[in-house]
Amino acid sequence: GLTWMVPHNDIGSIEHCEITDLNDPRIATDEYLMNACLRTLRAIPEPIRKKYLINTTVTGAYSQVAFLLGVNNLMLATLDAAIQKRVPFAHAWVDELAALDPGCIWIGEGFASNSLVGRDTYRRFVMPYERQVVDRIHAIGKTSFLHICGELDSSLESLLETGSDGVEIDWQVDIADAKRR
Repeated sequence: GLTWMVPHNDIGSIEHCEITDLNDPRIATDEYLMNACLRTLRAIPEPIRKKYLINTTVTGAYSQVAFLLGVNNLMLATLDAAIQKRVPFAHAWVDELAALDPGCIWIGEGFASNSLVGRDTYRRFVMPYERQVVDRIHAIGKTSFLHICGELDSSLESLLETGSDGVEIDWQVDIADAKRR
């Protein structure tokens, strides 16, 4: 129950959501992408999954809430309470993926872009929860990659503090500058 808008020169954002309140029980349980990811991974024969590095994904808890509630509603709400409700769901998602033995797990945090949130907001409301998902991925013995869409100039160094094994940056980030930093 959401409407997605993608401008010409930036990442997309939610225009309308059915969920508008942090007390809505669907915040903790709604599934919008996990089953599609699991179905896709299950469709790849095990010998292929064993032979090749198959990159699979778990959406970070912050971006899950942003998808469900919308960025504006999320920013206006008490962030920690909503995001904490999603961490167990993200952990369960990681566990489901782990059962299929992927080569690595990609964490998508599209709504954590500096195009949408500043460095301080990222460090306070996103990074601690990303770190928890990374820790879960490592606990099951898998490699993690963190992707954040859009511009990241003010948060680039903070991405390293998540403990992720790799960071994937978007086209808005100067790769030479990112490498230097």
